[in-house]
Amino acid sequence: MAIITYPLNNVDYTAADAEIYNSTRTSGVYANTDNLDLTITAARAVSISPGMAWIKNDAFAGKAVAVKDAVELTFDAPDSTLNRIDRIVLGFSAVDNVTTLYVKKGSPASSPVAPAVTQTPTLFELGLFDVAIPAGLTALTSVNITDQRANGAVCGIMTDGVSAGGKYSEILTAVLSTTWTTATTSTTPSSTYCDFFQPVTVARVLSDSNGVVGLAQTATKDQREAAASAGLFKYSQDNGVLVIAGTGDKPTVVLPIEILVTK
Repeated sequence: MAIITYPLNNVDYTAADAEIYNSTRTSGVYANTDNLDLTITAARAVSISPGMAWIKNDAFAGKAVAVKDAVELTFDAPDSTLNRIDRIVLGFSAVDNVTTLYVKKGSPASSPVAPAVTQTPTLFELGLFDVAIPAGLTALTSVNITDQRANGAVCGIMTDGVSAGGKYSEILTAVLSTTWTTATTSTTPSSTYCDFFQPVTVARVLSDSNGVVGLAQTATKDQREAAASAGLFKYSQDNGVLVIAGTGDKPTVVLPIEILVTK
């Protein structure tokens, strides 16, 4: 039975042993402002600024990732008739023992979606930004960029898990879009419980964990006012998904949320 105690004097450690020290940290960027920011630099090119992230690719292991210099990324030419969505990814490869920033190209389609991130022990990716490449694109603008750094489903903000009273707690992040489903007598949840609802993917939420949802501290005044008038609440929780519902005015702005999960 291997039991590692770190750090101790006069003990030789491997990098894997040292990773245990921060193994309770969740994967994500250290901040979603002034950290791995995106700047459009050419018609089909962007620059990602220096910043830090944490990649936890196994139960007892994780990596602190420092991007010390700006990284220039370019996008392939657009399709002539179909749109696509590319994703800018920070990925660690255990096979190559290296972390890189790269563009994960999407597939052209009439209703395109961004390529999924891979999060396994051998390849672990954080999706930083989605970049819409419409058919015939001549030059990127801010309209084409969707910041995913605070979205816990593909990236999220790094947090420290804490143990208290035999329970494990962590704060996860996600973003509510402006797409809400109107509740009817035949939907779940139905109009008996709410006026509208939206499922949101949060990878580390489990059906048997206790999740408390609130607006993120980074929310703007407009976002706070929209959330207040919407009368939002958590309707249900399952493995990897929450359903957020409302009884007021449908929000017309995206809403950053934080989920306190205790298990």
